[in-house]
Amino acid sequence: MTKLIFALGLLTSLAIFAIAVIGAPATHGGAARKTAPPKMATTGGCSVEELPLDEGYGVSRTVVRRKCTQ
Repeated sequence: MTKLIFALGLLTSLAIFAIAVIGAPATHGGAARKTAPPKMATTGGCSVEELPLDEGYGVSRTVVRRKCTQ
């Protein structure tokens, strides 16, 4: 009976390890980076920039920043 429990435990741990290895996303050496240049638009003397931000842990967002020259 103990051999059966040991074998089932070993199979379960191997299955969990295989799922963890196969299901892990590839990060390619660190945080994701966007290499595209920011998009710009001009309206009435002010320019609007769209800047991508990487907040870490796979969370990225885009911030719109307005620059006016007077």
